[in-house]
Amino acid sequence: MILKLSVIKILTDKGLVDRFLSMDNLSAVKKFGLSKLVRIFKQETDDLEDLRVNLVRKYGIQSTKEGAKEGDYVVPDENMDIFLKEMQTVLDKDIDITDFKFSPEDLDGFTIEEILLLGDLING
Repeated sequence: MILKLSVIKILTDKGLVDRFLSMDNLSAVKKFGLSKLVRIFKQETDDLEDLRVNLVRKYGIQSTKEGAKEGDYVVPDENMDIFLKEMQTVLDKDIDITDFKFSPEDLDGFTIEEILLLGDLING
């Protein structure tokens, strides 16, 4: 089975992954699986940042703000809608990840909000 998580959900869940990795009650197998997810999250966030930088350069202009460095860009108001539209298109896409689920026992000590963020990553 393949789980599908949106890019925006992955970015939201990234902090939870770090928390899971530090938990003592997770088995080595779960931590190993989770470390795979961390690599996927890292790659996705790196790819998203690369895309953001490229879009800022595409739709932006050289910054003229005081203290701006060579190569600093800003997206002007007239290009902001198209910039945000392209970014949102990417954020709305799903990313296939290998099957990895937590059992309810793995979630001991987590808040309801944190558990809800994990959504499809929870068995049952």
